[in-house]
Amino acid sequence: MSHPEILDKPATRRFLAIYVAVLVASHLVRALYSPAPVPAEATSFAELPAYDPEAEIQPDGSVNLAYRDIPADRPTAPVLVLLHGSPMRSSDWAPLITELHGKYRMIIPEMYGSGASDEDLPDYSCAAAARYVGGLLENLAIERAHLCGFSSGSTVALHTASEHPEKVASLTLLAPMAVEQLELVGDATLNHAIYWAQRFYIWCGRNLVPHFGLLDRAPANRNYARHYYDSDLRRVPEILPMVTAPVRIVHGEGDLVRPAAAARELARLLPQAELELLDGGHKAPLEQPDSVAATIAGVVADPAPGRAAADPKRTVAAEEPFDYARYRDDLRARVVLMVTLLAIATLISEDITCITAGILAARGMLGLFPATLGCFLGILIGDTALYFLGRILG
Repeated sequence: MSHPEILDKPATRRFLAIYVAVLVASHLVRALYSPAPVPAEATSFAELPAYDPEAEIQPDGSVNLAYRDIPADRPTAPVLVLLHGSPMRSSDWAPLITELHGKYRMIIPEMYGSGASDEDLPDYSCAAAARYVGGLLENLAIERAHLCGFSSGSTVALHTASEHPEKVASLTLLAPMAVEQLELVGDATLNHAIYWAQRFYIWCGRNLVPHFGLLDRAPANRNYARHYYDSDLRRVPEILPMVTAPVRIVHGEGDLVRPAAAARELARLLPQAELELLDGGHKAPLEQPDSVAATIAGVVADPAPGRAAADPKRTVAAEEPFDYARYRDDLRARVVLMVTLLAIATLISEDITCITAGILAARGMLGLFPATLGCFLGILIGDTALYFLGRILG
């Protein structure tokens, strides 16, 4: 049956008419009734110059960054800046804020266009977010602050410390996102393709599926997808030598999203870093606020030596190239996740995925069998879906 014949069928025409009508109604409801984000209590705004790290000429205009400034019990208390990851909001810090309330002046920005911050940004990367954090510290006349970041917020903290070493007293990095070789499938090109696919699927869900605003409230939204697509972890090794402040890394031993190997590798690359492993998965640092609060208190009260006073042997070791063999035991637990990601990646490019899977197997990040299985399953599912789509559409 040809395509024109399919479109001439009354049932098909009725289905398309209903779909278009419901989709138009969904977009109208979103345009007319979607509520603006409600700022949290005591939210302030900082107007900062718009920034794009990839642009030779910076964009015009400014960005309004929403933040909370929670005072301490005493005016001389240290300043602590809490940088959330994505998809997250500043409200996800609530348990830790409760533990730390009164001990520090806490600055808590809404990152990556979340919450009441401006949603349309020239760039959503960690490097751009770090520029806004630095601008916020300038606006608030904060000369010295301790930074604590979760997930991609840790990457923002690292960028901020490299750009403003004089302003950063210490770094506490929770489940940090900083090692490209241990992020997703471990290859920058394929990771970027997966992030592109994520952006595409989220765009399709928001614009082609009638949802009447429900998906606009989902954590995995457009800004979340843009944040990971715009961020480039290949830049992180370049900035680490400029991070001179004391560093404490806190990570979940059972983290499958980002293996404990990533924390160990970052601790190797930062010779002044101290590593603390918690029981639990990716959100272990958020789920154990009492433990993290104690860690932050120790870092602030008695910071470890900075990079200049680090063990010379560790400084030499930091210069060695990355080697998957160091973390073979850590990576075994991620086999199912890796197979799944490879299968998804074949839906974007079968050739690039198969080549990447072979490279990962050769490097020792993934066994040959699971690498082959991931590619096989993805190709089988994708081709079978195309076949049945062809059967349905004639």
